[in-house]
Amino acid sequence: MKNWNLLAAMILVALFAVSCGEEDPTNPGTGDTCTGDGTICSGTVILWCNNGTYQEVKDCADTQQTCDATSGTPTCVGGNTDTDTATDTDTPPTDNDNPPTGSTCPDINTCMGNCQDQACADACLAAGTSEAQTAYNALMTCVSNNCATECGSGGTQESCNTCVSANCPDEYDACFTIDAPVYGTINAPATTFNYIYDGDGDLNTQIQSNQSGLLMNAVFTGTYGASNKPIPGAGATQTIALAIHQAASGGNPAMLAVMQQSSSGQSIVNPIPQMMFPTDAITPGQFDMDPTKEGSVVMVLVNAVGTSDSCLLAYGWSGTTNVTAATNTTAASGGSIALSVTNSKVYYPTETPAGDISGQLTGTTVCPKE
Repeated sequence: MKNWNLLAAMILVALFAVSCGEEDPTNPGTGDTCTGDGTICSGTVILWCNNGTYQEVKDCADTQQTCDATSGTPTCVGGNTDTDTATDTDTPPTDNDNPPTGSTCPDINTCMGNCQDQACADACLAAGTSEAQTAYNALMTCVSNNCATECGSGGTQESCNTCVSANCPDEYDACFTIDAPVYGTINAPATTFNYIYDGDGDLNTQIQSNQSGLLMNAVFTGTYGASNKPIPGAGATQTIALAIHQAASGGNPAMLAVMQQSSSGQSIVNPIPQMMFPTDAITPGQFDMDPTKEGSVVMVLVNAVGTSDSCLLAYGWSGTTNVTAATNTTAASGGSIALSVTNSKVYYPTETPAGDISGQLTGTTVCPKE
């Protein structure tokens, strides 16, 4: 579940990138001018001409393949073929041939992200409502005019996100903010964790030898679901909370998390609130809890399923985390942190302000709605 705090990057990753550069007619690149439409091979890269500018569809070198247009349609061939052939070799992907009508702006964005030619892109845009098309075009224009370098092939996801947040906040909100029903609200009073445990070690052993970081009370409180179920869950006779440090792994950065668990006897009582910082290098200050913004804290509700599995019940989309003190938070264990949470609104994963995000939460099962 460490990937949840990367949602901001996942939302923006499907935006088409545009960058500036000198045009080489024999080997054009992203941002060079073009005429007409359709896709071409430029070295190992598949480019498509959109509104007078070449935009990158895919670099076949990413899968150790080459770009081949001998059939008339550029495709990635040879090399590593153990990837999704619908993505790597088909233009356009078959599941985007007939996108559903009435699409929202986020739907258009997701659909576009799977396209490899102009016809597919046009179909994705045409499937949107008039409002969605207007919002999408406004966002793309703003990104092209203000963040060409940051969101282009030479930029990074972080630089793109930062640029869009700074230069296109209204256009971004108009596209991705949907009037979704709030699923719950979570708060936490001023709380100090005097010891941060090693989340990569055996927690039970650590707690048995040192309980200075264990709080025997509910830190997170609130309600969720259609019937305003309580947090901690009904029937809980004991609630504990602790902070843990997790080392960087699998491409995920090192991070700090705060977890709360309730129980009745030997049974866990759902839900389980978890709050995750995007880094372990924490300094006092106020943090957003909006996953579309860089550096935000993520709040989720998780349900335990059986003895070892869990599922995602709700994902936070607003609120603030205020850190008043933080010491030695980059250490595997032994640091401390003091914080509070104000008005963190959580949403059911298929009904968020960004639409259905369940498909973006790799390896995570969504709980049944309560």
